[in-house]
Amino acid sequence: MFTEELTDQLPGQLHFTHELVNPDNVLNELRTRKEKLVFTNHEFEDNDVESLYLGVEYLSVGIDKFHPLAQKKQLSFADLTGLNFLVVQDIGPWRQVIEKYIPDANFLYQEDLNAMSQISRYSSFPFFFSNLTQATEDTMKRFDADNRKAVKIDDPHNRMEVYGTYLKNNRDQIQPLLKQIIKEWPK
Repeated sequence: MFTEELTDQLPGQLHFTHELVNPDNVLNELRTRKEKLVFTNHEFEDNDVESLYLGVEYLSVGIDKFHPLAQKKQLSFADLTGLNFLVVQDIGPWRQVIEKYIPDANFLYQEDLNAMSQISRYSSFPFFFSNLTQATEDTMKRFDADNRKAVKIDDPHNRMEVYGTYLKNNRDQIQPLLKQIIKEWPK
């Protein structure tokens, strides 16, 4: 995610991890101070917790440049019916979206990002990336072999709002960072 670019700007007591937090545990993780900030796909509003809207995340697909679908400027999820995809294991709520809206597809989930990168570079399996990961080194490497084309997915289900959720008493510490993220949010 593009948050790596902001790491140098973090106050000393903050750092990013890429561990998924179960949506049912967000409030507990914040209230027990295990986490100071959790990125969520819906707004939380409670006596001691609030969320700030950051932007929209959407998926694109890296597809073999000789595949007929690579000739299109954009695809829908239905266009991807029946394909086999390499997918990062920890994709959060996107997992339910792709499994629900891409009929008869097979998803080859990969836990190891390095293995995912290697397999996607040297195979013809399509893979997903988002506007938040498109400029990362891992995603860019997948296109190094020049055998892929990035194609946008234009589908009503390809839209996920992202919020920064935190304890209200951490607002002064967290909001400046979130405002910087909003300014740099990839389109």
